[in-house]
Amino acid sequence: VERVLPAEILVLLRSDHGGTFSKLIKQEFDRLSIPYSDPEVINRILADANNRRMLEIFRLLVHREDSLAWASLLKLTSGIGGKFFNYIYHRAYDAHCRFGTALLSAHADNFSGAPTVSASRARTMIKSVLGWLDSHKAPTENQEIGWGQWIINTAGDAVVPTPSDEFRELLVALDKLTEPKVRLDRFLGQITPLGKDYAANES
Repeated sequence: VERVLPAEILVLLRSDHGGTFSKLIKQEFDRLSIPYSDPEVINRILADANNRRMLEIFRLLVHREDSLAWASLLKLTSGIGGKFFNYIYHRAYDAHCRFGTALLSAHADNFSGAPTVSASRARTMIKSVLGWLDSHKAPTENQEIGWGQWIINTAGDAVVPTPSDEFRELLVALDKLTEPKVRLDRFLGQITPLGKDYAANES
């Protein structure tokens, strides 16, 4: 039997729902200090509820009416159902505006006509987020530290969760990959594509 060197062995997984097989393989690779490429690492990091909540609030720091950010925060808030989303969608349609604008307008109207339980949960969440946004301001791009490190330093309270260790490592790494004078909105938009490139290159 021909001997095959360990360095010449390649393990490929086409699909692996929920990490059923790959989790065990990765654990063993980590134990043996064998590097591997994990194309799903960025998706996994951003799927973490605390990481996602933190990221969406920083998006709102750039644009307070960001519809996708508000929709994500609503999804992450327990007790807010589809009827509440439909309520906001109808307000947006009637006012010819975007979801984020309609949501903040409805909040100012104390969610008149909205499902009671969902409205209460949304009101509490939005009030805390708006309070945090009012007390924080992003510095100019001419800062001494990178945006990733600034995000890490700024996060970590009752409203904006501390990023996971994996996310912290990624944010610091992205500081070295992004342009020195890139704006915060640009940095946030590059997290997913540059993160995937970084993960692949590290392996």
